[in-house]
Amino acid sequence: MARDFNGSSDRVRRHATPVSVATDDFTEAGWVWVDTTTGERVYWSNGSEPNGYSIEQESGNIKLLVNGVVRHDTGTAIASGSWIHLAFRRSSTTWQTYKDGIAIGTTITNAPNTPAEGFSIGAQIQVLASDTYFRFHDGRVAEFAHWNRALA
Repeated sequence: MARDFNGSSDRVRRHATPVSVATDDFTEAGWVWVDTTTGERVYWSNGSEPNGYSIEQESGNIKLLVNGVVRHDTGTAIASGSWIHLAFRRSSTTWQTYKDGIAIGTTITNAPNTPAEGFSIGAQIQVLASDTYFRFHDGRVAEFAHWNRALA
């Protein structure tokens, strides 16, 4: 079942701890529907901005954000009005992002800080203690999954 996000205040917080504290050999994936391609919008985030990683859009492109510092632009545009499957994998120190099962962008090797401060879908955690979020997604997310291994 898909969850629809309003782009300004709606998000799902799984709980106060990350879905995983893994920093290597894991995969995350989900289906994303985009209503608005402008702005910075987070589809899902494991950890807060300085401690963790997220998959997002910025300036119409799909990006992987690591530790709030490394914003890896895949160079792949996101279109509104249709479902796409997004995934990223970290395997043996290397990140790779996928759109509809096809690798996009280049690989990166930046090591993530151990995820902290929860897990959210539809927004980035800013400060968990005060329940503040930002970069709200305008669209839908469905069938998110996390694996504690790097899928092939």
